[in-house]
Amino acid sequence: MKLHGALAALTLVSLAAVADAAKTPTYAITKARVVTVSGAVLENATVVLRDGLVVDVGANVAIPKDARIFDGTGLTLTPGLIDAYSGAGLPAARPAGGPGGGGGGAGPATPPANPIDPASNIHERVRASEALKTRDSGITTIVPIPREVLVFGAAPVMNLNGDKPGTMVVKANVGLAANLTTLGQRYPGSLMGAMTFFRQALMDGAHHRADVAAYEKAPSGRKRPAYDPGLDVWADVAAGATPLLLQTSRVGDLRRAFALGDEFKIRLILAGNTQAFEEAALLKERKPSLLVSVNFDPPRVGGFFGGSDDDKDRADIDKAEKNPGLLHKEGLKFALVSGFATDFLGGIRKAIEKGLPRDIALRAVTLTPAEILGVADRMGSLDKGKIANVVAWTGDPLTKDAKIKMVFVDGELYQPEEKPAGPPAGASGPPRPETAKAETVAEVKPVPVPATVTPGAVTAITNAKIMTVGAAGIIDQGTILIKGGKITAVGKDISVPAGATVIDASGRVVTPGIIDAHSHTAVEGGVNECTNIITAEVRVIDVLDPRDISIYRQLAGGVTAANVLHGSCNSIGGQNATIKLRWGADSGDALIFKGAPPGIKFALGENPKRASFGGGARRYPATRMGVEVSIRDAFLEAKAYKKEWDAYNAATKAMSARKPVKGASAPAAPIAPRKNLQMEALVEILEGKRLVHAHSYRADEILMLID
Repeated sequence: MKLHGALAALTLVSLAAVADAAKTPTYAITKARVVTVSGAVLENATVVLRDGLVVDVGANVAIPKDARIFDGTGLTLTPGLIDAYSGAGLPAARPAGGPGGGGGGAGPATPPANPIDPASNIHERVRASEALKTRDSGITTIVPIPREVLVFGAAPVMNLNGDKPGTMVVKANVGLAANLTTLGQRYPGSLMGAMTFFRQALMDGAHHRADVAAYEKAPSGRKRPAYDPGLDVWADVAAGATPLLLQTSRVGDLRRAFALGDEFKIRLILAGNTQAFEEAALLKERKPSLLVSVNFDPPRVGGFFGGSDDDKDRADIDKAEKNPGLLHKEGLKFALVSGFATDFLGGIRKAIEKGLPRDIALRAVTLTPAEILGVADRMGSLDKGKIANVVAWTGDPLTKDAKIKMVFVDGELYQPEEKPAGPPAGASGPPRPETAKAETVAEVKPVPVPATVTPGAVTAITNAKIMTVGAAGIIDQGTILIKGGKITAVGKDISVPAGATVIDASGRVVTPGIIDAHSHTAVEGGVNECTNIITAEVRVIDVLDPRDISIYRQLAGGVTAANVLHGSCNSIGGQNATIKLRWGADSGDALIFKGAPPGIKFALGENPKRASFGGGARRYPATRMGVEVSIRDAFLEAKAYKKEWDAYNAATKAMSARKPVKGASAPAAPIAPRKNLQMEALVEILEGKRLVHAHSYRADEILMLID
């Protein structure tokens, strides 16, 4: 018994020792310059850290007896840096296919309804030992984002302390992380496909939520909805409970993101945005949450025909480096993020060098990201009660000569090793061969916008040979009057009103503008969604680029309108956009020819059967008879879809017309079928509301389609 008791006593002593050792030490850094970020800069101040928290900050602070004291003379203390869009601790992206890339296998006619893997918890994929290395740069908190898929999963906020990802999580889900740039050959393989993917996913999420709610309200007589955690995620986004954290890479992506937000009334956090200053007026109006990347020279996805424009790449790098400074000049608030760059500090310093004030840069990597991520109540500034994430710098923080002496994460001390001086790395690793030339690029200026027509103003074209291409035939020495964008008069004896702008066209011929009935002008992010044989759900209207220089060049050749089509990769491709060539318009929507009937692209023969794509996996179909079957099957599926909706509409109408019976419970309302964007477009064709534009080669395949 005595021996047993002695062992028990030893055990108690040992446990107490373990608990004591596990306790976070208390630290006091004295006589330091303290940049709180949230308030004034404090000179000769003390910061006390205990139990992983900031317990006191100020000039006259009582130092606990058990504190380990550091003399902070010559040091500047700041909050730990927050990288709110980081690749730290995650594997590099797999090699990417270009926009409109191939994709093997038949693939379903209808894109899958379950858009993400519900088990893809990002924090579980983080390799803690790799992520912790970024503390050398003063980074104490990250939001890790994978790079290899379109939708990544719930993005966590993680403190860089500990050896297991689960214990590092500060907030499990700050947004559903996704990417508007497609990086692979699975559906979707183009920007227009990505836009449709998000629209379908948000509709599916909302439908799933409504289905579950209806069942829980009145389960009797209903079939229970399937448990689907993947759709639960999208249901939360559709309901506004979770933001969509969307990476953008093109100027036009900002407007595309806002279009999604407006259509579905969802919350957005926009990441990337390296050319966002070109949309400064829009951003000032919308005031979104912006995570601006300092990865000024990211890897580029090649076009459908490969290749890259080095001059444009250098100009884009120059714009990206100036982007943070220009956004600040416009009064916009944003956070800076690494955007997968290997040198976060190098990118921040480059932004400062190109015009971003250093104090604004510090706030953009501390308190502002904390506010955007919804964790400013616990980090982002050196305030009493917040998590003890602190960086001690020699010299001014974020400057080239400043060294990081100490980093505290959750109150745990980490001291970076002294590194030998060497040439500074670029913001995203080794410089590209041509990068040095970026400094010679002309000053960044907005794309010039053509002058607009003054309402009520009249333009007169006189003394012209006019080819009307109408009943009037050819008119010599004729006059055309234009007012408010419309031709108001054409003829030989037309009086020109006073004050009109007169263009003397003597010796010139005037014709109607040329209309290109089969064009791929102004399509951004891939003209083909090649991943399925049927892609009727994708829309060219989502990816129009009013800045496309080809619009300018075609105007110079007399083209004024175009039928912009999806490519010829599919037997049934995407929906068209009829546009007027208004180069430099504010948005793709401003190009749309109002009132033009909607259309869709079909392709027969060589292209959809992939005749010119030798080797590797062949996507179904590989023959003309297969192309015919794919079209027939798609329309049969659309007829069945229409029948399902007709039945639902009839049942809903009958229920609303039915008179209530006193004392009887009301019958359960019918559940609306899942809306399918692909089927919706095909039904419009069946109903004659959407015109078919068919790319064809041979008489037999033309007869097949007519049949």
